[in-house]
Amino acid sequence: MGYIAKQIEFNEKTNLFPVKNGVDYLGWHFYLTDTGKVVKRLRTQNKKRLKRRLKGLQKGYAEGKLDWEDVKRSMAATQGHLIHGHTYRLRAKLYNKTVFVRSTLNETEETSI
Repeated sequence: MGYIAKQIEFNEKTNLFPVKNGVDYLGWHFYLTDTGKVVKRLRTQNKKRLKRRLKGLQKGYAEGKLDWEDVKRSMAATQGHLIHGHTYRLRAKLYNKTVFVRSTLNETEETSI
């Protein structure tokens, strides 16, 4: 342990981890690269929650419980949250796979983001 760790008393719940493992904070996982750059990625649990929410939006839109304005508003909020981190590939993957289809008795209307 380093000098500071020898000076501080810890309780049994406290652990020391290398910074290279990253830090979870406010739904994001922060990493420090070799060059000193901080990389901010969405926490895995939040990715799963986001995918479930998108499926719920698709289902609600298909069943007619949500209109297109509600879907656009929710997607804009998601985009606003994701843009704060290193999520380009995640956004591209999610948006390419997400298609909103509204089924009616006479016709089918398909809308993609």
